[in-house]
Amino acid sequence: MAEVDPVYIQAIEHRPKPTTILDRDIPLIDLSPLQDSGSNADGLVEEIGNACRKWGFFQVINHGVPSDVRLKTETVAGKFFGLPREEKRKVRKDEFKPMGYNDAEHTENVRDWKQVFDFTLQEPTLVPVSLDPHEKEVWSNDKYESVEHRVVVNSEKERFSIPFFFQPAANVMLKPLEELIWRWVDH
Repeated sequence: MAEVDPVYIQAIEHRPKPTTILDRDIPLIDLSPLQDSGSNADGLVEEIGNACRKWGFFQVINHGVPSDVRLKTETVAGKFFGLPREEKRKVRKDEFKPMGYNDAEHTENVRDWKQVFDFTLQEPTLVPVSLDPHEKEVWSNDKYESVEHRVVVNSEKERFSIPFFFQPAANVMLKPLEELIWRWVDH
């Protein structure tokens, strides 16, 4: 086996601990209630909230994305990441282009052993906002913490992650709802 380039080696204190990767009970959320207009989504909202509080992420099923779209996405990703490095770097992101290819991200000052291609949708997507207090999208004011994400390298098989992040425009000011803000003067 070839030597691993030292730029990819994490300090011992930053390496995953075996106890942090043993639990494989990642929450599985069924989104099918959202496809039924007569369905009450309160249980689903609670399930997602619990997953966010305990895990910081979850997997969804019955999300409405057709299988052929998912398979085509995986195929295109495989073809792109299979290209020679020089070809991928032709669409590299930089300080002027925030979207594109990157193979030089760092975690804990160590280069991540991964390749990334960031992109956005060509057409803007509108998100309906409900005025019902139970359905408001809430910026959580630290209720949901960001969790450490580490992937164990598999030397036998390549791995693709294709996460989808739904984010507001860069010019939008984000803050928690006023009623969720804990105030120093009140306590």
